[in-house]
Amino acid sequence: MAACQAGNKPDNASFTLAVIPDTQNYIDFRHQKEEGFELDSSELFIQQMQYIADHSFAKGGDIAFVASVGDVWLRLMRFDLRSNPARITVKTYSSYYTRYSSEVDEYASWYKAHEQPDMNDDEFHATDDYVINIDGFQQRFSSAFSAGRE
Repeated sequence: MAACQAGNKPDNASFTLAVIPDTQNYIDFRHQKEEGFELDSSELFIQQMQYIADHSFAKGGDIAFVASVGDVWLRLMRFDLRSNPARITVKTYSSYYTRYSSEVDEYASWYKAHEQPDMNDDEFHATDDYVINIDGFQQRFSSAFSAGRE
């Protein structure tokens, strides 16, 4: 904090604050050329991060601080490969609210109109909180389970 005290910097000192948009969309597989997207957004993300690294104070640049904005909703997956059938539980979680989307009353009103306007609230919540059953998983991969390789 001593660097923030008066007298430690000249009056004309300046710095840059870099603001990065919601990063989860950059790495979403649906936002890549292979999926019909106009560009590879993951490449944009990498280029932005490299620019920030190259122009940081630590490298002699003027970027002193980086902030990320966005809703920061994550789709968390829990794999239960020992159950029969094996299953993947998917839930949408907010690191900001520290709750699942189904626990945030306003969630559907914030996103449904833009993402799934024809769904009712219950249907919309179901797209972010569901289970995928994998029938026959143990039979197909029984040798890995019996050998203790999971």
